Amino acid sequence: MTGFTAAGIRNKENKRSTADELREAAGLAAGLGAAALIFHALGIGCPIRWLTGIPCAGCGMTRALISFATCHFREAVRFHPMVFAVPPAFLLWVFRRRLPGRAKSMLRKAVWAAAGAFIAVYAVRIFAGDPLLHPDIRSGVLWKLAKEAGNVLSVLRQ
Repeated sequence: MTGFTAAGIRNKENKRSTADELREAAGLAAGLGAAALIFHALGIGCPIRWLTGIPCAGCGMTRALISFATCHFREAVRFHPMVFAVPPAFLLWVFRRRLPGRAKSMLRKAVWAAAGAFIAVYAVRIFAGDPLLHPDIRSGVLWKLAKEAGNVLSVLRQ
């Protein structure tokens, strides 16, 4: 039997209301936004690039989503060509529990296809020389730590 709550009507299969799902999505979006702001404020930007000096497959996506949200679509695509896939993917993720069984199976396949597309776009961007994806391993924290560890070891050997 379907029950009523202050948040709205609950779905009898998953016992979660639309309001619950939207709150979960808002929490996730807020958490990701807060992390992005903290990384930006600390001068880190992308944590993967900061650590390794190598841009990740999502490099430029934050800037692309900001451009998308402000209706600067050309700029959004320039920052990351897969930007238009993110909003519908996010909505599908939010309401994934409401999908019928066959749609869930199709969604799983779509997720794998999207992951493959992200990797393919990443490879094309790297090999095409996209200036946003210029790797610089020596700027990564791991390289710098390794270099300092080498310096310490050379001093200890003397």
